[in-house]
Amino acid sequence: MSSELPTAPDSLPKYIVEGIPKQSNESLRDLQAWIDQLIEYREAVSAEDIEADDGEEIEEVDESGGTTTVIKRVDCGKDACTKCPETKHGPYRYEVSRQGGKLVWDYKGPVEG
Repeated sequence: MSSELPTAPDSLPKYIVEGIPKQSNESLRDLQAWIDQLIEYREAVSAEDIEADDGEEIEEVDESGGTTTVIKRVDCGKDACTKCPETKHGPYRYEVSRQGGKLVWDYKGPVEG
């Protein structure tokens, strides 16, 4: 094991980089446990949390991975579209997680099929 202080990731804000090393080992372990719980909470979006907006149809919700994958079809919103609203566009894949109290939908692209 190295006797040098590990380098903090560049993505961390300065106040965290400066404050964390000053904490006791007990506080660091508590922080680590809390961070693990926070990540689990953000990633653990259940099927009951997923709701289709107007013009959307949820086809599948998969909670088996590290994130929640949602497959859905959507209206494009164009008045002249010959496909909407009967069949909708898609299906498209999204990874859904929590940030704060809101669900964040990360578009991953069309489902190949």
